[in-house]
Amino acid sequence: MVRLRTVLKNKVHAEIATRWVKHDGDLFTEEGRAFLRSLSIAAVDDYLETIEFLDRKIRELGSGKVGAKLSRTNFYKTVLGRFLDLGLVAEDPVYDKEARKTVRAYRAVVQPVGSRRPLAPSLMYLAHVISERWNAELQSQGEEPPLQSG
Repeated sequence: MVRLRTVLKNKVHAEIATRWVKHDGDLFTEEGRAFLRSLSIAAVDDYLETIEFLDRKIRELGSGKVGAKLSRTNFYKTVLGRFLDLGLVAEDPVYDKEARKTVRAYRAVVQPVGSRRPLAPSLMYLAHVISERWNAELQSQGEEPPLQSG
């Protein structure tokens, strides 16, 4: 959302530059937005409306109002959950002697890949290519490649 807002702000700058309009100061403060609206440029007004919507949503996400907070921990939990669902990662609990409890640990799962690729374009072809690339990445980090299946 932040990237999209930046793209839209750049479009606003481009719109006013093509009309040779100059303004001292930040165009996206309350005063700057009032100035932009006074120009009555339809495209700029549309961009401003979308930018303000994105500003509200970014604030909501950052405050946790919508039930999800933008945080590194939340991001990694989401990604890790997806990897677990896809079978790319497996839970491998480890006993921590110092803490005297079992803690979660994860390991990458090398994917079994056939020696021949399925015909493209197909879902099976894409799954095969993704698995090959996943295995190549693991192998470059020292993981053992799987045995090739039929």
